[in-house]
Amino acid sequence: MDILKNKPTQSTLSLLIKKSLCQTFSLFMLAMPFSVHAAETEAEVNAADAPLPVEKASHALTTPEREVRVIYLPESERKRIREEIKQEVLATAKKENWAQPSALPDWINRIKLYGDLRVRGEGNFYDKGNFPYYINYNAINTGSPYDTTGQSGLPSVINTTKDRERLRLRARLGLTADISETLKADFRLTTGGFTNPVSSNETMGNNFNRYNLGLDRAYLTYQPIESLSIWAGRMENPWYSSDLVWDDDLGFDGVAAKYQFELSDSVKPFITVGALSVQNTSVDLPTYSVSKQSSRDKWLFAGQIGTDWKIQDDINARVGLAYYHFYNVVGNLSSPCPAYQSNVPCSTDNTRPMFMQQGNTLFALRQLDISGKPEGPQYQYFGLATPYQVLNLNTQLDFTMGDEQHLIFNADYVNNVGFDEGRIRKAGPVTNSSKGYFDGGDQGYQIKALFGHPKAVETGQWNVSAGYRYLESDAVLDAFTDSDFHMGGTNAKGFFVGGNYSFTRNAWLGLRYLSADTITGAPYSVDVLQLDLNARF
Repeated sequence: MDILKNKPTQSTLSLLIKKSLCQTFSLFMLAMPFSVHAAETEAEVNAADAPLPVEKASHALTTPEREVRVIYLPESERKRIREEIKQEVLATAKKENWAQPSALPDWINRIKLYGDLRVRGEGNFYDKGNFPYYINYNAINTGSPYDTTGQSGLPSVINTTKDRERLRLRARLGLTADISETLKADFRLTTGGFTNPVSSNETMGNNFNRYNLGLDRAYLTYQPIESLSIWAGRMENPWYSSDLVWDDDLGFDGVAAKYQFELSDSVKPFITVGALSVQNTSVDLPTYSVSKQSSRDKWLFAGQIGTDWKIQDDINARVGLAYYHFYNVVGNLSSPCPAYQSNVPCSTDNTRPMFMQQGNTLFALRQLDISGKPEGPQYQYFGLATPYQVLNLNTQLDFTMGDEQHLIFNADYVNNVGFDEGRIRKAGPVTNSSKGYFDGGDQGYQIKALFGHPKAVETGQWNVSAGYRYLESDAVLDAFTDSDFHMGGTNAKGFFVGGNYSFTRNAWLGLRYLSADTITGAPYSVDVLQLDLNARF
């Protein structure tokens, strides 16, 4: 063990003890109330030890040779000497790490654990007039393709008509480690499945079975100077954004960097850039074929500029303008493909998204060749019908009130500048098309207000909030936006209200109510009620 390796050597310890004893003895002698001059020769010592006659004794005490001198050492000087000895011993002990045999190793002091736990009661309440036949395209794209002739039965369908109640659990445990003065590592484990990147919840009531636990964060932070941070790995959200674009539980894979500097005492601009991997092509694609397809990886290339602005001592603002360019996410029509069996691959199957929620405009990816068997099954996958190049303006105005309370306003706007309606119509959309024409859109916005403590973590702290959201079908990728509003995805509008109250330190109750409807297409309305018990450490 390190403690045993750091024990002092025998010679070092001996020298230190000898030195301390000598100094202590000197201090003792100096502290004596008097001292006697020693004789210069052994004969004088012996003579001095011999008994004196009575008549000479009184004379001896008064002769110069037997003079007694009294030396006085002030108490302050004695304290100074003792303190010097003490400090020298402690310095040596600290340097050689043997004075505290129970001291912890240095690496333990550079590691910090953190985590949180949430128990949620949730109710999903559907309008009785909802359209009952909403196809679950995500289930099709992540499984076997769908037989469009209907011979294999109905595809997977989303529930839009029957209310549901459930208990849910989220647990997260993280660790940060200071590797050096400029490099830090971060790990976090979380509950949640491995097919849904925007939720860490586990639904309780699985015959008392255990829950999944996965690696949610694993990244390095390099900070060569105070104003520059560089991240690499699976990281937290590097952007200044809201859940209009990115769900709160979402992690990002790749590299990103942020540079923030002081333009003045009140204005601090920042720049953030990133290259993030969205989907990597399987090396064995297609699985059931000896003819493999080349890689077609999907990426997010993004940049953001913004500033923190201290308008007054009690008024702060923040503005961020981001551009998110999704590369290779749009689907491509395949070459003619006779897909009479579910395991037959087609040339552009790898352009389909492998995770979706609901709302984006889709089209049939495969150009099915039915000439050889027109009556047989026709298996189909679905892809995104338009590119996604999202422009996002996010603003916040924060008024500091009394008792550490705040009044905060947020306004968020998105526009998919890559939206291509002509391409959508040419592809023949299977979603967001009603009465024979396409009726989707490319814009969205959200406004929100919060009053109280921004984070209710100390006993008695609280906040309340309310907002409105309008998010058209193709304003953002439905895969990564908020998973609670309208049960996740785009093509939704509605309001939300909520509040939090901290009943003890680092623990609080939360209540949220979200009411949302579809913007276009078949009717689908759902209200979500969530009651949360939260704790963190």
